[in-house]
Amino acid sequence: RAQTTVPFLNGLVDDFRIYNYELTAEEIARLASDVNTSVQSVADRNEININVYPIPAGNILKYYIDTRNNGNTETFSLYNIYGEQVFQQDIRNKIEGEINISDLPSGIYLLKVAGRNIMSTAKIVIKH
Repeated sequence: RAQTTVPFLNGLVDDFRIYNYELTAEEIARLASDVNTSVQSVADRNEININVYPIPAGNILKYYIDTRNNGNTETFSLYNIYGEQVFQQDIRNKIEGEINISDLPSGIYLLKVAGRNIMSTAKIVIKH
């Protein structure tokens, strides 16, 4: 009975084995009992509601942020479809406002509003 490991595997899998024989029920049970499936902790993430309009947006994008006492907003960022940040503005504790987007090309963008202990995203379309 031989066992082959894959030494170049560099992913999320910690232990990867290929067997050239059929495993018995006892061998499978032993392998399964070695797996740690406990969860240490999951951080709570406070969501906020973002209303942006008009969609599609032209030269001005208006926004309204409803935090419902979840925290303070700090930044307003836009990312293109390649994940590149193309715009960022400090909106510290601003609930509503306007963003001039006339310099951005038409396309689909991801809007991210973040702050202390809060974050939310929305998809927007810019069409000039």
